Formats: sequence, structure tokens, C-alpha cells
Amino acid sequence: MKTLKTDAGTFGPFYSISAYPIEAPDRLRCDGIDYPFGVIGAYEIVTGSPDPVPDVPPALPPLDEVITQRRAESDALAAAKRNSVVGGTSPAEMASWPIKLAEAVKFAASSDPADAPYLGVEAAARGITLEELVAKVQTNGAMLAGLEAQIAGINGKHRDALATMTVSTDVLAYDITAGYPV
Repeated sequence: MKTLKTDAGTFGPFYSISAYPIEAPDRLRCDGIDYPFGVIGAYEIVTGSPDPVPDVPPALPPLDEVITQRRAESDALAAAKRNSVVGGTSPAEMASWPIKLAEAVKFAASSDPADAPYLGVEAAARGITLEELVAKVQTNGAMLAGLEAQIAGINGKHRDALATMTVSTDVLAYDITAGYPV
């Protein structure tokens, strides 16, 4: 390989560089392309590998911005995990869960149907006993509360870890996906 060094910089690599003193004395031919001396000026033909161009890594934003961005990504992932748990559930139904759970807890303690009027209506509509519905609500409530606690805990763990990092590349390399139950 050959390169052409000029005052304007280094060009190439080329497989062949030749001067044509008889047919075109005012130019060089580099891999079939003519370069007039009036354009390239003073030059030197260098044989061998061209000087390597140093890789310049892209500049990273300031550390605090990188941490803020990764913490936001962690929050978004946690939200997606929560959504995967309740996917397909309407907002209206989700809004009823605290009411159902509160009534289930109160009924479980008292066995008084007056402590669970909302659940009483639902149980009657479903054709099951209030006791059966209370058991289902408590089981589902415990499962959802457990998953939420794990998701919140893992997200918090990741956010805390990111906040203590001092090197942007470590922040970017940190695995915010690890540890989730879903």
C-alpha cells in the first residue's frame, strides 16, 4: 500500500501511485485517478501501511446527567414491570383494589357483611359467597403487594447504586435489568 503525503494532509491508501512524465507530466495517477500537481502541491509517496488514525471516543455528558438518565431508565423499566403484572386490567378496576382489600381485611376480622358492602355486591353478582371472594381478594392482594414490593425494592436498589457511582462508563455499563421477579 502507498499513501500520498501533501501539505494538505495524507491521502490514500492507494494500491498504485505513478507519475507520467511523458503522457501527463503535470500529475500523479493514484489507483487510476489523476491528481494534478497544481492541486496537490509538494508531495511525498510513502510505501507501507498508512499511519493509523487514532480512535477518539465520543465525549460523554457530565456524570450527574448520565446518572439522572440511567435512573430514569430504571424507573421506566420498573414501570414496565408493574404494567406486565397488571396488563389488561382497566384503571377503574385497579382503582377499586384498595377498597376491596380494605373491606376484605375488615370482614376477615369481624365476619360482619356490613364491613364489606362492595365485596358483598360483587360476590352476589359472581354467585359465590362473601367468604370465598374475601379469600380471593386477600390472595390476589398479597401477591400483587409482594410483586410491587419486589419491583420497588429492586428499582430502589438500582437507583441507589447508580447514585453512588463516580465514573460515567460504570454508570452506563451498570445492569439495571438484574433482579426483577417478572
